[in-house]
Amino acid sequence: MITAAVLGFSLIQYFDPIVVFERTLLLIVFPVVSFFVSIFTIKSSFAYTERLFALLLFAIIVGLNVFAKRFWCRNICPLGGLFAFLSKFSLFKFFFGTGCKQCALCEKVCPTEAIDFKNERIDSGECIVCINCIYECPETFIKYKM
Repeated sequence: MITAAVLGFSLIQYFDPIVVFERTLLLIVFPVVSFFVSIFTIKSSFAYTERLFALLLFAIIVGLNVFAKRFWCRNICPLGGLFAFLSKFSLFKFFFGTGCKQCALCEKVCPTEAIDFKNERIDSGECIVCINCIYECPETFIKYKM
């Protein structure tokens, strides 16, 4: 990404998840809506040339999740990588308190698989701070500290 920026072109439009989703909506959904609007108005519908590429890219991103949960966020997304890197230096983190009974409820409800209850470890790079683990822990052994 830095090399592309130095060379004068932007790749962020292909890797930022918000931009990819917005482009997919713009190039796939908007033309359909504008077509139906043009039936009832004088306004003509727009012509888009990147539809196939946008749909293919979106299908690949969604399809990668078949191989691994949150594949895009964990392996490709530069925004996810930046958040994971910055979370290593966060002042606020989850940790296991003393006396965990190893029930594994926290690991089961974690949407990002950031919890390793056997080793009583929570990967702050994967954690999205959804707080499901705190709510599900019957004895509240998972704490949030500063």
